[in-house]
Amino acid sequence: MATSTPTADGDRQYILALDAGGTMTDAILVQPDGSFTVGKSISRRDDEPLSYRESTRDAAAQIGLEIDDIHRLCAVDIYCGTGMLNTILTGDGRRVGLLVTRGFEDITIMEGGLSYLGQSQAEALHQQLHRHPPPLIDPKNVHGISERIGGGCYQGNVHLPPGHVLIPVHEGQVRSAVHTLIDAKVEVIGILFLYSFVDPVHEHRAKLICHEVLAERGVDIPVVCSADVAPVAKENNRLKSLLFQCYAAEQVRDSLLAVEKEAQGFGFKGRLLTLLSYGGVVNIAYPRLYETLISGPIGGLIGAQFIADRLDLNNVVTADMGGTSFDVGLIIDKR
Repeated sequence: MATSTPTADGDRQYILALDAGGTMTDAILVQPDGSFTVGKSISRRDDEPLSYRESTRDAAAQIGLEIDDIHRLCAVDIYCGTGMLNTILTGDGRRVGLLVTRGFEDITIMEGGLSYLGQSQAEALHQQLHRHPPPLIDPKNVHGISERIGGGCYQGNVHLPPGHVLIPVHEGQVRSAVHTLIDAKVEVIGILFLYSFVDPVHEHRAKLICHEVLAERGVDIPVVCSADVAPVAKENNRLKSLLFQCYAAEQVRDSLLAVEKEAQGFGFKGRLLTLLSYGGVVNIAYPRLYETLISGPIGGLIGAQFIADRLDLNNVVTADMGGTSFDVGLIIDKR
């Protein structure tokens, strides 16, 4: 039965949410009365707007609406999935270039302490046989830059406040490194300097120089500072976040922008939203997009938590079997 298609803002009460997996793209269309329909389409990683369109059209057709009607009536449009996770697992992310504080060029292959946790006794005793995941960046594309921001020193009679510039950033080295990275055909440049979480001035200056050189060479690629995506202590963890952002997130952002353009072309007036790995919702312009790494599985986990609460279940195991990965979530003591 066909449904009327009012267009006043007060009538935008439909909720559209999609989960783009490695095999299928599923659309859930929630109507004002709480009922819902489900649409499906084959996932096309090379053309996500097409999968979005087909899945949404399938859901709309079940209640007698056209895809244009749904987008005019839609208050919220959420798009999440395993695209970023699959990019990392399959190793088909962007070619990354990295500028680091000189002397720390090997940081990309360093791992955290206690990395033997979860291994068997034999594996723990024979670490040389342990298989390590390949780095997300070619070591040849890592360039050291002379610079140093202090994290603070209070030993003896020496008192250097946090953020004190010990060595100014060597701008000539930055320019030379960017030219080399352009010649190496990198698709995104990351910047990680020590103690940038205290004062990002060196990273931001290096980013400005990167944009100047890129403009001179007629190249348009993203430049990402670690202080902007993960302003936290411990440079090893900050690097992992930066690499996820550079290697996968910026590539996924392009796909999300294409999906948003598709939705707006059908009359949707808002911004496309996606799920954070810890359950929040943000629009796709969110600068720390790497935080949506498991935006697909987390949606199912939140739904399972809701059902567990209604059934008064304390501990629940959830599983999401996709075309690329098998994701497991735990609800312990209803959390």
